[in-house]
Amino acid sequence: MAGSDRSFTVDDLIQLPRFDAAGAVALGERLLAVAAEVPELPRSIKRASEALAEELTTLRAAAAARLAERLAAASAGTEPSEVADADSALDGCWTALHEWLSGFAKLPDGYAEGFEAQGLLAELYPDGLGFILLPYELEWGQSDLRLGRIATESLGERIRKLGGGSFIEALQAAHWQYGKLLGLPRVPGVAGPGGKASVGAALESFGATLRVYALKVTAHVEVDEPQTAELSRRLLEPLLSWKGLPRMPGAGEQTLY
Repeated sequence: MAGSDRSFTVDDLIQLPRFDAAGAVALGERLLAVAAEVPELPRSIKRASEALAEELTTLRAAAAARLAERLAAASAGTEPSEVADADSALDGCWTALHEWLSGFAKLPDGYAEGFEAQGLLAELYPDGLGFILLPYELEWGQSDLRLGRIATESLGERIRKLGGGSFIEALQAAHWQYGKLLGLPRVPGVAGPGGKASVGAALESFGATLRVYALKVTAHVEVDEPQTAELSRRLLEPLLSWKGLPRMPGAGEQTLY
């Protein structure tokens, strides 16, 4: 349009899925692992990956500081045994749902229930039950992401059609109790111990650096050099396949993107 002064920023060009701190850490680790497998990265991409690694380190530190702060605050009025019991209860609920779906998934070919259960396992447990072994707050975040999908997508309806409504109710109750004992939902933007960057600020900075990394990788593509497009697809596959997961209404964890 004549006279238009429209300018584009990295934010305009690179749209990121929604994720919280735990999701950002997992995504960052996958992206860097793929980059590390390439024997010789182009210089611009290598520098961008190094910057991403630095932001990931900062984000981990901020998340750890907040976890220590929140657990210390929670422990002032909550017995450690109560938190441990709530953790075990939530672990048990997620394990029970996993085992129940796994039973259906073992049915012979031809059973619609078996096919449906396999799909639900892939959606809710892409990496198995490993998330229940995470530190308290990170586990709560992963539980919250999954329950958010159950509440806002078709996953809940699909589980109920198989007869699993009781699993959902038990999970919601255990998750709520666990979060209450941990002092969740949290107030966003609170600085960690020692004046360290807040998780919100670290997550914002990580997202900005991730956009630059994605832009550098994409800019490396040359139309007459198919290998550059293949490298781009390989490096960005974790981001391209990442599913931005919605939160449960009223959940306290910030989801910035």
